Amino acid sequence: MKKGILILAIIVILGLGIFGIFLLNQEKVNPGDLNTDNWKTYKNDEFGYSFKYPERFSNIHPLIQGYEGGNVLSDEDVSVIRVYVVTKPHPLEEGSEDLVINGHRAKLTTPFGEYQTDINIYKDENLISIRLINANNKINQNDENLFMKIISTIELTD
Repeated sequence: MKKGILILAIIVILGLGIFGIFLLNQEKVNPGDLNTDNWKTYKNDEFGYSFKYPERFSNIHPLIQGYEGGNVLSDEDVSVIRVYVVTKPHPLEEGSEDLVINGHRAKLTTPFGEYQTDINIYKDENLISIRLINANNKINQNDENLFMKIISTIELTD
């Protein structure tokens, strides 16, 4: 009897260990592993910016009234990339030089309220905002890695 319980306990422990390793591997995606060769390019000539994004964000919607310079890219109610430009002079926030993209300062916010992560790019008098929002209200490691890869493809033009 004791031998059977010991064998069952070992099987359960091994199963939990394998399941734990599987979960850890699912959550950790290195941004360098995300290949952008087949990604689409979002481009806005009026405000001079572009970035690449995965094909799964194939539904493109106009912004709600009051926003300009972008669109909403969605992937079947799982997550959304919202892109817009604030055209009024926008002062640089304190500590906002987290990144420099083509000579322009940028502020990275990861995550905000656990459901979105964004980057604000201060280009001339405009503020370009690119935001990834997860409809499930939780930004996980895969979302963060995906967003960092999107950020790595941003190009600004004059």
